Amino acid sequence: IRVMPMDSFVQTLHQVVRNPPPIHRPPVHLTIEVSALELFYFYMKSAPAPQLGDSWSSLLALLRDCLNLTPAAQFVLLMLLNEFVQRCPQMPFPDKKDIRDLHDVTARLVDSLSNVAGSCLEQTTWLRRNLAVKEDISPITSEGSLRDSIGGQQQQYAVQAQSVLAATLANLLDVAYGSQEKDKVVNIITTLLYNITPYLKNHTARNVPSFYACSSLLASLSGYQYTRKAWRKDMLDLLLDNSFFQLDISSLPFWKQIMDSLMTYDNTTFRELMSRVSLTQTGSLNIFTSREQEYEQRSMLLKRLAFVIFCSEFDQYHKYMPEIQEQLANSLRLLSMVPSVQAAVFLCFRVLLLRMSADHVTSLWPIIIAEMVHVFLAMEQELKSDGEDLSQQMRLLSGMDVSWSSNSSSNGLSSQNQVTHWRSVQLEASKLLELGCVLPATNLPHFQMYRWAFVGTEFDVHEEVPIMNGSSDELTTTATLPTTIYVPHIRRIGRLMDMKYAVHSPTNNV
Repeated sequence: IRVMPMDSFVQTLHQVVRNPPPIHRPPVHLTIEVSALELFYFYMKSAPAPQLGDSWSSLLALLRDCLNLTPAAQFVLLMLLNEFVQRCPQMPFPDKKDIRDLHDVTARLVDSLSNVAGSCLEQTTWLRRNLAVKEDISPITSEGSLRDSIGGQQQQYAVQAQSVLAATLANLLDVAYGSQEKDKVVNIITTLLYNITPYLKNHTARNVPSFYACSSLLASLSGYQYTRKAWRKDMLDLLLDNSFFQLDISSLPFWKQIMDSLMTYDNTTFRELMSRVSLTQTGSLNIFTSREQEYEQRSMLLKRLAFVIFCSEFDQYHKYMPEIQEQLANSLRLLSMVPSVQAAVFLCFRVLLLRMSADHVTSLWPIIIAEMVHVFLAMEQELKSDGEDLSQQMRLLSGMDVSWSSNSSSNGLSSQNQVTHWRSVQLEASKLLELGCVLPATNLPHFQMYRWAFVGTEFDVHEEVPIMNGSSDELTTTATLPTTIYVPHIRRIGRLMDMKYAVHSPTNNV
């Protein structure tokens, strides 16, 4: 093999693949075509680069004749073509006919693999072709092997096709198509995404391998700005989908890259997202939507805004800070505040502290401090209140109007749900305070002026408060907090929790 010219080797391989010789008792799941192509792939990786250009005509004939082989063989064909394009010193070809042949075989091979990648999809409506992931591809066989079933093979080949495309397609298209032919790349990717996007809309456990592979594919394609036209709309729709944050954690790095590319290459996309948040402030999304739906929509958009900023570079959106602050302030000024929106605002505060320098968040601190004080004071009032007054207390502390809360039973919002949603606000406020305490003082110099009010300082005087094991009346009358000195919020909350829940402490049962 080492002494054979590459052109002769390709022609010999072509004959073997076209008319494979008979094999006595071949191993299961092993085909000579795939083995021969894999041999040629590793041979090409180690062959001198100047020999690649001389074998183009033979390689082209091999690629065209092998397009109808099994999916496993097509995977190797795409890897062969990518290896050739990346290492051939004659690229781009000077001859226009060679360029047309390269484009033709590339488009046909990608289209063939696209069909393999979409083999686990089915049409959901007969009026128009709308694809979705099959709920149950095939039952497991009696031996318990899903791989041996037809559905298992479809899923196996689909995931492999998506993974091979993710590893090779972006680089292959970037080199195979010149700067004047990038519009052809957009057409290829647009057709491909028709079989890829449905996997990204499905968040079931069964679809995790495909979701990961398709996310990797989109992340690799998003690295090239000229491809943005093909995937911009689909990715923005996925970001605004209600189930977006149900993605598997292993795919999160890919989506950070996708979101960064989506917003960075064109500032109009981020402005479009900001306009959607602003639209919800006016309550003019839809005249038929209820107040609860508008609140959930606002909370959802604020979470997406926080995620986009989290995926960005440091200080990337500092020029939008006045608009961002205005949207957050408007959300907090609602007369009928709901906990989900307030929790989303606290999440935005945390992300802004992580992605913006101290000078750009100076104007945020009065809002942050006021909201944190409000939440921690509400927690104190809740700990002091009796269980029967908890529902009414939550209604008042969360800032919700009475009419919306009183109609909660008909809308499916029970008192217990109100408490649960309020717990999310308490959690987000606690996370925000924790972030302020954990980050270096140089990152948050303005917070240092308020830190003592929440967690105190090392010079504070610690006063012991007696804890009674009696009823709640004893807790409120006998074990009162000191009023002569200021006690930080967290220390007051901690003492109240100790007093209220001391009877449930394991130490009292000894």
